[in-house]
Amino acid sequence: MNVILEFFYKSHKIKKIVIILITWFFCLCLYLVPTAAEVKSSIASLDRQADIVLDGRKLFEISSSGNLSARQRAEKINFLLQTKLKQYSNSPQALDVTVAKQSDWTVIRVNNRHLLTVSENDLIPGMMAQEQAEIWQEQLESALDRAIKERSPARLQ
Repeated sequence: MNVILEFFYKSHKIKKIVIILITWFFCLCLYLVPTAAEVKSSIASLDRQADIVLDGRKLFEISSSGNLSARQRAEKINFLLQTKLKQYSNSPQALDVTVAKQSDWTVIRVNNRHLLTVSENDLIPGMMAQEQAEIWQEQLESALDRAIKERSPARLQ
């Protein structure tokens, strides 16, 4: 009889330990595994902003606007920047980055050609589109000047 009681006593302790371990593992899994909503949210946030890059250097981030995702906008802007740089890197004419108003929109132009429109989504809360455009204008001017200097014949020799 003692043997039988001892067996049940030991198996009861083992069951408790197993139940505690399973409960702990389940809680850990719930904590570590993101929910479907979190995954969807993080994927959406990846596409909310994209980098404007020149020569592998990040200049700033833009957001989605209208029917264009941030990535689509960035691809177009990056392509236009590279095109302008190729056109003017061996030219005596400087690249002129300007901020302008077009209808109700603040835009950035390079040599009188549209580069980008500063959208509401691009703005930091409390910042005006004109302010953001002027910050980006300075960053673009600096990056374009550096890129042209790096491509100059004197530098390449």
